[in-house]
Amino acid sequence: MKPINIVIDDENRYFAAGLRLSIAKYAQQYNKVAHFLPPGSDERPDIVLTSQIRRARCWAAYSRAHVVTIKERQTFVARRASRVLYRNDD
Repeated sequence: MKPINIVIDDENRYFAAGLRLSIAKYAQQYNKVAHFLPPGSDERPDIVLTSQIRRARCWAAYSRAHVVTIKERQTFVARRASRVLYRNDD
């Protein structure tokens, strides 16, 4: 089974650690392998989870990676956007 390479690039280290644990638990439940890469790794990620502040950091160069933006909260006016993870989600 090919591991899924994941980068979590967020300035909130507490949130990033919790997200990593949640993803690892999910992967284990479904017999998948999640391999976490540090930001700036030479290895290409499959998924990049990054905050709005850090999204500008050349993640667009990873054209094959699915880039998901981490936002603080969803506004009532805005509809749920695709490829966005809200910090206050379950």
